[in-house]
Amino acid sequence: MSQPKFQPSTPELHYRPSHRDGQSDEEIKELILSDRPVTSAKNVWAFWDSGWDGMKPWRQRNIIDWARRLDSSWEIRLIDTIPRSPRHFLKFLSPEVLPAALVENRLDEEARNSAEHASDMVRLPLLYNMDVGECISFEHYIEHGSELRDSLEAEAQLPSKLPISAIRPAVTDLVSSGFFLLQDLDDICWDAINDPNDPHEFCAAFLQINSGLPMFANGFLACLPGNQFVKHWNSVFLELWKDRTSCVGLRNHPLLDGLPRMDLPDEFKVGLGTTMSPDSINDYVAHIITMTRLISIVDPESGFSGPKYFNTRCRLFRLPSLYPMHEVFLGKEGFSEQRQFEIFQLPRLTNSIEPEQVAAKRFIEGTLTGGILKKLSHGTSTVGCAASYLDEVVDADVRPGTWGEYFRWATVHLVYPHIPEPVIPGGLELARIEQAKVMGIIEEVDFEIAKVIRVD
Repeated sequence: MSQPKFQPSTPELHYRPSHRDGQSDEEIKELILSDRPVTSAKNVWAFWDSGWDGMKPWRQRNIIDWARRLDSSWEIRLIDTIPRSPRHFLKFLSPEVLPAALVENRLDEEARNSAEHASDMVRLPLLYNMDVGECISFEHYIEHGSELRDSLEAEAQLPSKLPISAIRPAVTDLVSSGFFLLQDLDDICWDAINDPNDPHEFCAAFLQINSGLPMFANGFLACLPGNQFVKHWNSVFLELWKDRTSCVGLRNHPLLDGLPRMDLPDEFKVGLGTTMSPDSINDYVAHIITMTRLISIVDPESGFSGPKYFNTRCRLFRLPSLYPMHEVFLGKEGFSEQRQFEIFQLPRLTNSIEPEQVAAKRFIEGTLTGGILKKLSHGTSTVGCAASYLDEVVDADVRPGTWGEYFRWATVHLVYPHIPEPVIPGGLELARIEQAKVMGIIEEVDFEIAKVIRVD
């Protein structure tokens, strides 16, 4: 075993060499960008519409480190939307499953949050697509013009039952985000969903900002290709975008009429630094509200029961157990976005008792042992954040001798042996859904007057 560059700062973390330790970043980049045939069972497809050169260096390092973190059974690939590119995403998806505004490049560049929805448009078809093969979907970044849009999809293929996982950070003209992978895809969801004896076939993180129905955080989704829930979800989302070029007003679509709205607490808005109105927020999360429709209805024509699917087929995690973004946004324990960036630049002095070193160690250790992903996000922030600082100080995450260098190394080489436990509907943390509205998948019926039935 090769000698580690660093010693873990806590005994809970175990060193594991990467199978790519002998390769340079440039060599891994060339592999990611290569137009090679698909010959293995597991492939991670990175979708970057403007290509590799449009990304900030720290984001490029994230993708390279995914290749270093994952074992040799995984490959990382890059697809894009560059005209005549051999990696264009329409080589993998049929235009019929995508909104015309995306296919025809007519998304309104000026409309707030259009980038997030462009990401959502690609995600669900990739999750469902039977032609691409069984796959795991990892994160997307979509960059459009001079503004970075997040949206990376990754796919992985297996010959039999197989999960697809989607990890997507949302962005707008003001937003960008990046993920550091802290656990292995096999451990996160692949092994569990790929088990033929496991009844669950869809994996997601959920949040419950309002009372009543939970909402899936669409930053993490996992399922088999051909999953009917994903197919129905995309059908509704396609209908929302019919004859549209902007996400503005999606909240008012008849298919979403009467559904719960997301009302962020004031302290959450302050933590995000957002000035978005409630209407803008609900345009922003229209994709999530669309999912909430599905778990609320029984379709008499197809027989699809959203509540039954939610109660018996969904393997769910509390959102903070996947990536503790809420605590980060709210700046709890003094770890504001600016403070996180400052910690990255601090010299790493593990034996120091200076308050700033003690705080840095607590933050880095807590991140490495506290979730599956580390998200550096612009969110909807109008104030400084770690991601924007890293955009400007391009080596802050790799500067020799710093906590930032250690953290990036740790995301590749350190293993935390504890994966968060899923939450079962019907337990203390998450109630079962016991009634449903009777209506078609894309039938425009007022939720307030629709027939209600109980669900076993």
